[in-house]
Order: sequence, then structure tokens, then C-alpha cells
Amino acid sequence: MDLSIYLSIALVFFFIEHRFSYRPTSLKNRLYYLVRDLPFALVNLLLPPFLIKKVIFFYSDFLNKTIPNFNFLFPREEMNGIGILVVGFVISDFIGFILHRYLYHGVLFKYFHSVHHNGDVVRWHSAYRFNPFELVLTTSIIYMLFYPIGIPPELFYKLSLYNLLINYLNHSELPLGHPLIEKFFVTPNYHVIHHSVEPGDQRSNFGGVFTIWDTIWKTKNEKKFLLNKKLGTSL
Repeated sequence: MDLSIYLSIALVFFFIEHRFSYRPTSLKNRLYYLVRDLPFALVNLLLPPFLIKKVIFFYSDFLNKTIPNFNFLFPREEMNGIGILVVGFVISDFIGFILHRYLYHGVLFKYFHSVHHNGDVVRWHSAYRFNPFELVLTTSIIYMLFYPIGIPPELFYKLSLYNLLINYLNHSELPLGHPLIEKFFVTPNYHVIHHSVEPGDQRSNFGGVFTIWDTIWKTKNEKKFLLNKKLGTSL
């Protein structure tokens, strides 16, 4: 994906969040926290995509060589573009939830994921504050499950862009959140609870796009976020 697209979207989010944030603050303050997360953005826009492409090439080549007559679960020529986009979106969100819930908040990988939680504010650019190898691992696992289904790589890249946009939104300080919406979809109000250091909060609201996974796994926390809540890591 062209880097200029990411930069343009980031610029839009910066000014929208500054204008409509539920936590008004100075432009200087916003620039300070943006610059602090900038190294993560630079690394994670360059290193993970490079490594993920290597993994995708190796994995698809390995399957085609070890299983010469390998057939996709759903032949690509029979797939409807919109339909497979929706299916791919739901599958990737479910896998992301499972990894978030059991792997990145587990004993072994919680130190990787603590990079994401180790911040006293949660803003749109927090979507970049990840250990790059966490992003590589998550995306590679999702693709390894996508490929046998028949989801083409180009659609996989589109889903990555959509997921980034949703991550921008759900890590922002935009005053979005309503119990009716949160029955189905993650909002900034819903996700910021997951970043609270209050006991139990970081063991809830693991969903990335859909809240149904939290509902099924009984990890849904429906309390409203309060401005005086402390954010950070309690992993």
C-alpha cells in the first residue's frame, strides 16, 4: 500500500481528533504524544509488511510444492467479491480476538503486547504502538488460515488497510460509544476500557471490530469510560 495513503489518513485523523476529542487538550500536547509514537509508526509501516510478504511467499510456495494437487476450500473463480470481503473480515477479526485473548494476554507473549499498553494516553496513533513481531505473527497466522480457504492476497491487503482505519478510530479520543452500537461493534469508548489499569479491565473487551466475541466468551465490560481513569499497562 502506498505510504502516502497512510500519511494522508493519519493527517485527517490527527485534526479530527484534535477538533472533536472528548478530552480537549493543546495542539502542543497532541504533537508531543504523536512524536513519541512516531518511531513505532515508522518501524511498523516498513518492517512488518516486508517480513509478512516473505512469510506469505514461503507459505504459499510450501503448500503448492508439498501438495501438488492442492485445492482451495472455495475456488477463487466462484467467489463473490463483496461476499468474500465480508467473510474474510469476520474471520480475521475472530482470529485477532482469539490471539489477543489467549496469546498476547498469556504468560509468554504478554511482554510483547505490553508495548501497546505502555502509554498514559490512548489516541489514534496508539494503533502503531506495537512490537513489530507481534504484528508479523498475528498477520501471518491470519493469512495461513486465509490461504487454504481461497482468499486472494490482494484482498488480504485490502483487509489490512480497513483494519488499520478501524484501529485508528477505536484508539482515538472521539466521543463515540452507545450501548446499542456496542452490542455489535467496538467503539472508542468500548476499547479504551481495555487500556484502563483498574483491576480486571485489561482482561475484558478484547474485540477489534465486533463485540460478539466478547459476549460469547463473557469478557464484555459494558461500563462507561470515565475521564479520570488511569491508562497504562497492568499485564
